[in-house]
Amino acid sequence: MKLEHISHKNAPRLLLVFSGWASDASFFAGTVPPPGYDFAVASDYRTPASAAQTEQIAGYSEVCLIAWSFGVPAANRFMLDNPHIRFTLRVAINGTLVPVDNLLGIPEEIFRGTIEHLDTRNLSKFMRRETGSASAAASLPGAETFDISALKDELRAIAALPQAKNSTTSWDSVIISSRDAIIPTDNQRRFWSGHPDIHEIDAPHLPDFAALIPSLLSDKDLVSRRFSDSTSTYNANAGAQREIASRLAALWRAYRTESTLSVLEIGPGTGLLTKEIASMVPSGEMELWDLSDIPDSLPGRKTKCDAEAAISFVPANHFGAILSASTIQWFNSPATFLKNAARVLAPGGLLAVSTFTPGNFRELRPYLTNTPHYTSPDTIRAVIPETLEILELSEEEIRIDFPSPRHLLQHFRYTGVNAMHSGDTTTARAIISAGITSLTYTPLYLVARKKA
Repeated sequence: MKLEHISHKNAPRLLLVFSGWASDASFFAGTVPPPGYDFAVASDYRTPASAAQTEQIAGYSEVCLIAWSFGVPAANRFMLDNPHIRFTLRVAINGTLVPVDNLLGIPEEIFRGTIEHLDTRNLSKFMRRETGSASAAASLPGAETFDISALKDELRAIAALPQAKNSTTSWDSVIISSRDAIIPTDNQRRFWSGHPDIHEIDAPHLPDFAALIPSLLSDKDLVSRRFSDSTSTYNANAGAQREIASRLAALWRAYRTESTLSVLEIGPGTGLLTKEIASMVPSGEMELWDLSDIPDSLPGRKTKCDAEAAISFVPANHFGAILSASTIQWFNSPATFLKNAARVLAPGGLLAVSTFTPGNFRELRPYLTNTPHYTSPDTIRAVIPETLEILELSEEEIRIDFPSPRHLLQHFRYTGVNAMHSGDTTTARAIISAGITSLTYTPLYLVARKKA
């Protein structure tokens, strides 16, 4: 396997892209991940990853994996071989785990013909088909820059990878291009049928990764900055968040049992949930984790950290309860967080979290490009670990009306609930022009107990 770094600044997180066949890092030269991520591209799957490559990837506190085309089965094999790597987000784009198959991948006759007749001219044709046009293909490296013999060997190596006839929820999301002329769109739909999170996009086999990848990753530096900036104005303007925290605390109290193990709250912010539960947690048994500075006035042991990454370092059976209000939608993978939470909870321990469904802020959906990972109840049911018993899974709507669109934007600024970049006047003007004066919050509550 070949591993090339596009950006290597010793960031805490790594965006790792498994590229497709006949491609390399140059295909992603225009892609810029959010701050806080190094960026590496894997390609050429004739041989497995080396020990040095694996060690380098494993050194990050969080690895976000995006696999494209034949990179999907290659990445799946890499994940199976390296369970110690701290993957969070895992997205499969225009690929399946059965690379060569008449119904689930590239049809066998086409695959064989590609190997038998591959030359520079046919590779150029392939590039035009995968990009959708000759003009788009012109931006790629020329076919003459590739070693045809090596490409044939890589195809044989990919075909020999272990296959999985059924889709797997080890992948958070699946993206399928409606105009894929390489791996038939219907074959992809057929393979991933039943997966809880499938998105179809109007694109050829090679989508616009420069636009797509930033939309998949959480800009955690921006999230931290926005909430930090709103600390002094948050409590006076966070009526919906206060209502959500109160509801979550009531659910936790309804199901809790006495425990001497620690209670972890993730994303306490100004303490709306903390203050609701503090009287029921023994002194010294509460831990608070947040991306931003935690107020000294709040009780418990305070740690400024990226909780999504930090929880992967916690020993099993460590906490008696994990609570989080209106936070995990900012994680790269709420599903991976649930798996980690299940692991670190002690038997009988409670998980009580609130997030938001895809209908959250539906009035603004056409205008917001950087939206969090909202989760439906069906997705929660599909990805929750078997070690957790769901006690409560419910949703509600909270509508807030504002005197004007400017007051709505002021609500964003005073609460930090949206990760619009400072100075994003285009989005703000669009909201004002549309005359939007209401917001609908759609909180989703989950309470689950770890089975004994």
